[in-house]
Amino acid sequence: RGLAWLGNVIDADGKAGYSKAGDFTYGYETLTAASALCFLKSSLEPENAAKKVMPVVRVIASGQKDRIDYYRWYFLKEALAAEAGVDDGRLVEDLQKVLLARQSRSGLNDGSWDLGDQWSPPGGRVYTTAMAVLSLQYWRWWYSQKSVVIPTLFFCVIRSA
Repeated sequence: RGLAWLGNVIDADGKAGYSKAGDFTYGYETLTAASALCFLKSSLEPENAAKKVMPVVRVIASGQKDRIDYYRWYFLKEALAAEAGVDDGRLVEDLQKVLLARQSRSGLNDGSWDLGDQWSPPGGRVYTTAMAVLSLQYWRWWYSQKSVVIPTLFFCVIRSA
């Protein structure tokens, strides 16, 4: 029932609305990526729903270089990873570069991720670091499947002042 409802909030362009198709009160980008993930992970997805939203997900992913949104990046990478048989390596690499550029490299916050998206104030550095690490988890797997050597990602220790 939930997937059927989700299928009904996808508009003709493949964008997910909040309560109905075309309802983009808070934008469509994150919800479209989350919807794609639901469709791709379910064996009961509405016919062709994933095929309808994935082109939009790729466009969203390609435009994330200057937009910080750890929550959105997580759903983008999960949707890109869940689509079987599609090599979105360039999009994965671009998102990885954006994420790694935001990581703190010195001081008490060394290894964690900087705040900067709309969800950071309530979640703080713990939230941003957790979402960044979850997003990088797939990239490590993807690169290991491609036989590309990448630096090991170490989990940071958040130190209290």
